[in-house]
Amino acid sequence: MKNKYNIVFYGKINLKWDIEAVKKNLSGLVKKGEGNIDSLFSGKLIVLKKNIDHQTADKFKTVFEKTGALCEIQEVPDKMDLNNLTMEESTYDQTDIKKPPERLITCPKCGFEQLSPLECQKCGIIISKFFEKDEVEEPTKVAIPELSKEMEQAVEKAKMIAMMGSMKNRKRYNLRKILKMTRIGLLILVFFAVAVYTTCTNSRIAGWEETLKVVIYPINGDQSEQTEEFISTLDAESFRPIETFMMEEAARYEFWLEKPVTIHLAPEIKTLPPEPPKNRNPFLVMWWSLKMRYWAFRHNTYENSLDIRIYVIYKTIESTIPQMEVSVGLRKGLMGIVSTSPDIKAQDYTNIIITHEMLHTFGAKDKYDYTTLMPNHPDGYADSEKKPLYPQNYGEIMAVRIPKSPDSFSMPKSLDNVIIAEKTCMEIKWCKEEDS
Repeated sequence: MKNKYNIVFYGKINLKWDIEAVKKNLSGLVKKGEGNIDSLFSGKLIVLKKNIDHQTADKFKTVFEKTGALCEIQEVPDKMDLNNLTMEESTYDQTDIKKPPERLITCPKCGFEQLSPLECQKCGIIISKFFEKDEVEEPTKVAIPELSKEMEQAVEKAKMIAMMGSMKNRKRYNLRKILKMTRIGLLILVFFAVAVYTTCTNSRIAGWEETLKVVIYPINGDQSEQTEEFISTLDAESFRPIETFMMEEAARYEFWLEKPVTIHLAPEIKTLPPEPPKNRNPFLVMWWSLKMRYWAFRHNTYENSLDIRIYVIYKTIESTIPQMEVSVGLRKGLMGIVSTSPDIKAQDYTNIIITHEMLHTFGAKDKYDYTTLMPNHPDGYADSEKKPLYPQNYGEIMAVRIPKSPDSFSMPKSLDNVIIAEKTCMEIKWCKEEDS
């Protein structure tokens, strides 16, 4: 024996529908023995169909729920008393739906309005049977009210605003794209201009056509009064040993220019330069070089023409000997940075470091091991053919240190303790390889 099913209704509706529209769709379509359509929404269990097969129940449920109301299919127990299914109490509570006043039922065939939901008093059809006859047919489509002219105008206006917004966004995107390409173009132009200027300037510097003007820019690195007071005591004579050293070394190599460089002191700069990268990554160095050039352009306190810039950062440190790791020289930028102590005792060694970084701008390269700090043999030795080789009496300026044994060295006290060796002489174009 096949199972039988009942269609029951608890007064639930689809939340997307308005309850009044649902009631209108249900008017005259549900067979009930008492009350009107509003009694369907009392919260009690209402049996719409009894003892039908599952296929018929599915069809009924599909058609019924197109009205916006929600029904359920319940299986009928074997020993169920079908006579007691008419108005069974339910635990479903629909307290939030207020029971509206009674209303007329419209005949689905002729449109006559009446209170009774059973038989139409005008055309005589049984309303519930009329509903059963149309179960297999397509349900009546609920008419969608037409938009008013004001509503249509509002919709058109909204479409126009949306279209204009889209056009504005597109224009804004195109503008950003143009600005981006412009910035890239300007950056490329700046790179090109810097490259051309650097090439021409470096060619002139390397040619040693005339005495080069080196300007020293003092900077108060720790913003202390002690450092400020020390900087106020500096003058061009404090750095004169650099000129003397370059003249003596030029004479030793019989260089044609009697005075290769002159040293000038610029007024103090109050702002620190960009910090050099801690490693030797070429991309980081290049980026720092660009920032350094821009900073130098904005903070130039020297009014006259110049060739080489050396920024000397004075700040209090434990040792009177500056650390080489915080000093740097740029050949392409024609500038150097030296970090040192604001102490008169350290001035001689400061001049060594300034000379070292200055020679970098002329093309000289470091000649010491970056890990051990030992001078490289033979280029980093003042006298690489000395016998015995150790101890050396002088240091090479680009190695700074004086080798005392294969694994030890001492620091020079002044420029009197260092020389320009042959390899450095060739790098700064003072002599050719066959001359050495």
